[in-house]
Amino acid sequence: CGEVRSEGRIKYELDEFDKENMKHGLQRALRILIAAGAVEVGGPMSHEELWSLYSTAHQMGSCRIGMTEKEGAVDENGQSWEAEGLFVCDASLLPTAIGVNPMIT
Repeated sequence: CGEVRSEGRIKYELDEFDKENMKHGLQRALRILIAAGAVEVGGPMSHEELWSLYSTAHQMGSCRIGMTEKEGAVDENGQSWEAEGLFVCDASLLPTAIGVNPMIT
């Protein structure tokens, strides 16, 4: 359910199915925390505030591209120097953070 606009912005919104799955997962995680002895697992928030919290840190650069095995974990095509036929196809290839969510890059 994404959208690419001409000015180069990407708009991604969760559909209702995904939202329900996330709510279910959050409820289970809270139950696990409470069962493990957590005293406080969050406070009351509005619906809008809750959805704005669904964000993550995207790790980049853990499998950098390099022209040689010493310079990176994979070649310019994303293929591992150590395991023939193994390709890395995510933000791990990027040398540094790109400043936007890399999910759709």
